[in-house]
Amino acid sequence: MSHLLIRHTIWLNGQECYMVSYPLGQRTPCWQGDQLIDHEGAMLLTQLQDLVNSAPRGKFGQDNLTFVLGAPMVRHTLLPWQDSLHSQDDWNSYAAALFAQQYGSDISNWRIQSSEAGYGQPRLAVAIDEVLYQTALDVARNGGLRLQGVEPLLAHTVNHYFRQIRDRDFALLILGKFYAHVAFCRDDQWQSVSCQPFIHPQHHDPAALQALLRDTAILSGQTVPDTVYLSSTETDAAMVDQHSDQMIWLGHPLPAFARQQVTR
Repeated sequence: MSHLLIRHTIWLNGQECYMVSYPLGQRTPCWQGDQLIDHEGAMLLTQLQDLVNSAPRGKFGQDNLTFVLGAPMVRHTLLPWQDSLHSQDDWNSYAAALFAQQYGSDISNWRIQSSEAGYGQPRLAVAIDEVLYQTALDVARNGGLRLQGVEPLLAHTVNHYFRQIRDRDFALLILGKFYAHVAFCRDDQWQSVSCQPFIHPQHHDPAALQALLRDTAILSGQTVPDTVYLSSTETDAAMVDQHSDQMIWLGHPLPAFARQQVTR
């Protein structure tokens, strides 16, 4: 079955890459694929291009493509408020200095962007390799697709579930097979965001998640709030008991990639 327009999403997650394609206006994908990748190697463009070329195309020839970047391809740092910074470029330069200090490496080839915030409020900055961003542009252009965006997994997940995240003070766990995003928010402002190696338990283990949350809070100088939101690629709603686990289940970090029956 052919479709007029198709929305494609690629999720880069360590050494794995997944792609899903949805006809416009439909909730069931028409195609799914995956590919092992070398995200630091010269073959990345070819590997991604092969995956994109396998996906179907809409009749109108105006399909779009979104990239979502998971760990370890995205780095985060929090920018404390500075009275002396006035423009977005000022904040990005400040973020670059903090990234260089935090990672102790050459950041000249990093693409850095800081979020906007009100007066006196901290800002969240993200960084990805410029080569990776240019690769995303090339993949879309070579595949005849419009690049809709390149988003960090954290931002993508929060934007999707923002109606369910009702508290002003909360912690957020976003779990994958091998990495965990742990974020703390107070008065609707990020206080700490980190991404760390984490081997997801074979079975849902609330004690292990509470330990992860507690240890990260100690290292980042935060306190564990009463409200904790959980999003995981390896868990589903049936496994989480909100009262005994003391966590509120959101869903898969990228619902488009949750297990669904593909219709062609």
